[in-house]
Amino acid sequence: MSAKQFYHKDVPPNLPYLPPEIWTTIIQHATYVSGGYDPDVTTLALGLSAGTMNKEPLDIWKKSMVTRRSLVLVSKAWYILASPFLYEYILLGRGKAVLPLLLGMQRSKEAVGGDTVCPIGWWTKRLDVNLRDSTDKPRADIDALGNIMTHLPNLRVLTFSITGHRYQRTLSPKVLWSVSCRDTLKFVHFYTTCLPSAEAWTVFLQNHPNLESLNLNEISKAGRHPLTMQFDSLKVVHIHALYPIEFVPKEYLRNVWDYDLPSVRTATYELEFSNNDDLPIERIFTKHGPKLTTLQLTQIYQITDMELEAAMQVTFSSIFAHCDALEQINLIVHSWSMLTLDVPRFPPKVATLVIRVIKGQISKKATVHLFDIFIYIKRRNPGLKTIRFASGINVRGLQTHSVALEEGLWIMRDAGVVIEDHYGCALN
Repeated sequence: MSAKQFYHKDVPPNLPYLPPEIWTTIIQHATYVSGGYDPDVTTLALGLSAGTMNKEPLDIWKKSMVTRRSLVLVSKAWYILASPFLYEYILLGRGKAVLPLLLGMQRSKEAVGGDTVCPIGWWTKRLDVNLRDSTDKPRADIDALGNIMTHLPNLRVLTFSITGHRYQRTLSPKVLWSVSCRDTLKFVHFYTTCLPSAEAWTVFLQNHPNLESLNLNEISKAGRHPLTMQFDSLKVVHIHALYPIEFVPKEYLRNVWDYDLPSVRTATYELEFSNNDDLPIERIFTKHGPKLTTLQLTQIYQITDMELEAAMQVTFSSIFAHCDALEQINLIVHSWSMLTLDVPRFPPKVATLVIRVIKGQISKKATVHLFDIFIYIKRRNPGLKTIRFASGINVRGLQTHSVALEEGLWIMRDAGVVIEDHYGCALN
């Protein structure tokens, strides 16, 4: 028998024709990543310093981007279908990538017509500028970055983490002045000290009234100017999120509390131990606490157990006194032992406690003790219904002690509390 008969197999009949809308839906489901453009402080990692940031969502985004890149390389037809998803999220990690991106956007804009309905920048919803190194011409990199901003009319999320040593400490005003998404931009955040000047930042805030998430320190930097800005759309406010608040002049901080911020419902607050009486803990919760429904507390520095316990006691006493509408508390700490320091009382409406421990490893003994603490928390807070782990690292650490975990889950179910993983599913 000749082997040639195996070389050519019958070609299967053509698959039924699917309209482009169906293919678009299929591609969307294949590349979907949750939490990319929503005001979720746990998925966007907004308001967090680099040391406390959860990098798992970013890794998921990168894998999704690889899938998108593979889809556009299938054929010209697939490129047309998949390119809107390829450029939804852009991560600029190195200075040498800035100019090629700008050139690509310029060529795409020139090619609009025929099969190309919109330039690639039209589809971009999120841009992370994480420039960890520069080219030989750092000023040209920043100028090109400013030109890129003019090609992003539908941008929703814009973050800056510029650490390259050749870049100036002050972000060029051209970058902010070139932003062309006044009606769609919702989130702007700076994770490093490469910040815009006060004048450039003030003008930017005045021209973008629809922002939904800002850093308290970023607002206060514009405080040297008259209170002519409105933050009626602001939903998420971050406190202590970039640098110690004592470095901000006191008169700027006083101006911050003159804003009503009527739409604020979520806040992130970084726990720190300090004898500085100027830290506005009480004023924060007195002014805006009654409106909050979600509050995230982060241990930003690796302080001693005694210092953290003191900070938690002071903070939770203010929360209990003023945050009557609070429904969810997110707690981010460095180690599992930090969860055992203080068992606070929550406001009566709190039904969900979200926990993320930066160091994910946990012993069997600590796992057993952890559920003892959860029972104590439930006794002090009868309204608590759900405890969720926000990090897959924490979930995997607990699952290494399957027997202790299973026993703990049974105890919590009997107590009326559901333990969830980072996907929001019941842990098992």
